[in-house]
Amino acid sequence: YLRFVLEGENGQDYLEWCRAHGTDPSDESAEFYVEQTDIMQMERQLIDDEDYGIWN
Repeated sequence: YLRFVLEGENGQDYLEWCRAHGTDPSDESAEFYVEQTDIMQMERQLIDDEDYGIWN
């Protein structure tokens, strides 16, 4: 997870998230970060779908 996150487009965001939460970059914190950002993305998508309807 750590390598995936650091090499991805959110690498800098992840490092800032680690600093903000007082944690060191690690596989465990990277996995938690990915899970949290996935949840935020899904919630944002759900809001978009509710606002604009689902297009088929």
